Amino acid sequence: MKKRDKHQAIKYILFLTFIAFLVWGSITIVFWDVEFIFDRFFTAAAILAAFLLYDKMRLNAPIVIFSLLTLLMHHLKLYGNFYAGIPFDRIMHFTAGVALSLIFFHYFTTSRIRTNFLATALLAILVATGLGSMMEIMEFVGYSFLGEGEGLLFYGTGDFGEWNNSSWDMISNTLGAVLAIIVYPLLMKLETLINKKT
Repeated sequence: MKKRDKHQAIKYILFLTFIAFLVWGSITIVFWDVEFIFDRFFTAAAILAAFLLYDKMRLNAPIVIFSLLTLLMHHLKLYGNFYAGIPFDRIMHFTAGVALSLIFFHYFTTSRIRTNFLATALLAILVATGLGSMMEIMEFVGYSFLGEGEGLLFYGTGDFGEWNNSSWDMISNTLGAVLAIIVYPLLMKLETLINKKT
């Protein structure tokens, strides 16, 4: 498969995933699953943004697939579960930190603005943790007005200990963002291998 065709296929996957979340959000409205209406449409909007900015952000298959799986993880309603003794909420935030940092580190390293590795890595980590912190603020505002429940705008199963939860969420985001910088070269080698075989 030619590189151009591969990028078209990824954009097609993004568009289909956007439609799927749009439909899922509509079904959520029909069945009045109030707690997840915002989440479904927020995810659809994030995927639409990735679709529209795909070329500008210079996204690639490994990063897009990992990011889509990360978004899907949030919707599996695994909050409240523990895996290897770690609350799913922390795993989710860690994974989101990895995805966001990969997206922005890749964009910064492939953009016209050239800077050293450390500065680019720090910038990507700060953007990822900043976006994660914005989500915490959004959760707080939602909780302040909507109260308890599941989803991004409510205080629910994965949210325990109020400030303790927010702190662990931001720590998990940061650790994930740092790991992304470490694994980024491996992902790029994987992409190179895939491109050679096709």
